[in-house]
Amino acid sequence: MIEDDLYEMSNFSSRTTGLPSNIVVWCRTDPMEHGHNRYRIKITKNNQWAAIFSVGSNPKIVKNINNTLSSNDERLIIDWIKNYSSLIIGLIDGKLDTTEFGFELQKLRNM
Repeated sequence: MIEDDLYEMSNFSSRTTGLPSNIVVWCRTDPMEHGHNRYRIKITKNNQWAAIFSVGSNPKIVKNINNTLSSNDERLIIDWIKNYSSLIIGLIDGKLDTTEFGFELQKLRNM
């Protein structure tokens, strides 16, 4: 593995996010992608990868991995991404670390 191949990820439980599933935020952008698809999060359900969502003002499912998310789950995740996209992008861009992201997320959720 060479240095350019390294990435970081942050795991967040449903208790932290308020979502019905756990999420993983991959803290690396893909230079081959453009626009809103540049930032992504992976969703797990029942400890298995469920889907990948784009992050931005118009989030959507980029890849449905195993069809375990209900339409209600998808709607909740998309709404969550819309509400917190600036925090997610800040984490991916390295402006926030995992602890800061969790703290800021909790502050906003408790407002």
